[in-house]
Amino acid sequence: MRKVKHNEQSNIKLLTKCPVCGGRIKIDVLYQFSNVHNLTRSGKASARHKKEPATPMDCLALYCENMDFQTDYELAVITPQNPEYRVIQNGDRYFLQYK
Repeated sequence: MRKVKHNEQSNIKLLTKCPVCGGRIKIDVLYQFSNVHNLTRSGKASARHKKEPATPMDCLALYCENMDFQTDYELAVITPQNPEYRVIQNGDRYFLQYK
């Protein structure tokens, strides 16, 4: 996470909607879980398993519900190509920083 300097504030805008079409932005937060199998006497994994609790993977992506705007899991803008802005995160808020 990058701290926003005071003199950069003029070209930074809070991201509340898609910068391309004005649509709703979705946040895709990835979680992981484990299926834990026992090893049987024959050396194979048992058919039955226990599911371990889901935990966040510290990965998320932002995208527009109309797919006009997308980031990868490092918040680099991938759609549209060659945008005039980038996404930065400050705490739990997301901003567009214009070039």
